Amino acid sequence: MSYTMTYSGLSTPITGAHIHSATSTSATATGPESITIVGTPASTTAANARAGTVTGTATVPAALVTSMNNGQTYISIKTSRFPAGEIGGTIRKQ
Repeated sequence: MSYTMTYSGLSTPITGAHIHSATSTSATATGPESITIVGTPASTTAANARAGTVTGTATVPAALVTSMNNGQTYISIKTSRFPAGEIGGTIRKQ
């Protein structure tokens, strides 16, 4: 999978970003981390940024592909102020 993630307006610099599997398509659904997009410490040009764009590739397990196709995955962006996630969004296939 190739991805592009653009973000802005963080209260403190990004510390991590992960793809999560949701338990449903509900806006309040949550689930476990499945793929790390930006690790801690961040290992991309996004490190120490409150805004930016991250691009890359990841190997995605078949079960997660199914969840993505069903709209049951989201990205959570973490900061030191909000370590459980400051912002997030549903993943959409293009």
